[in-house]
Amino acid sequence: MSEHAVPTADQIRTYLLANGWEVGEFGRAAYLMVTKGHTVRMLHEPTEYDRDKAVFDIALAEGRHPADVHQDILNLRVPAITEEADLGKQMRHRALGAYRLFWKSGGSSVAVVGQLYSGARWYACANWTSPDAERVGLVGTDWSLIERVEEIPDGGDDDA
Repeated sequence: MSEHAVPTADQIRTYLLANGWEVGEFGRAAYLMVTKGHTVRMLHEPTEYDRDKAVFDIALAEGRHPADVHQDILNLRVPAITEEADLGKQMRHRALGAYRLFWKSGGSSVAVVGQLYSGARWYACANWTSPDAERVGLVGTDWSLIERVEEIPDGGDDDA
């Protein structure tokens, strides 16, 4: 399968969730996706090899040819996360990296999303300021302030 485009971690997660897999045990470096007695290990920051192996493991669990699973995953659209109540929870299963955060109060920020020891995600915005020049917290964990997030491909804009 390596001669073709390897699905992203977000594409693989979307495929698994859309096909009835559930998030199982969650650890510092990885989490498990489970269904009907089968388990696929998903690293939080998988390499191309790790993602390729996940596709193969999914195919084994589903009793399908890896090339067919690979194509099905690539044909799925990975949506921006918009469900308010589950945003922080859903971010736990998204890759660490650069995102655009759209605030409920209006506007947006470019931010880096990182991970706490517990697996919870934090964000640090590039444009945070304080209206009264007081020191502001540099890391946020209150996902309820955010309407939606979109991943920034390749970690940033080329215009910078």
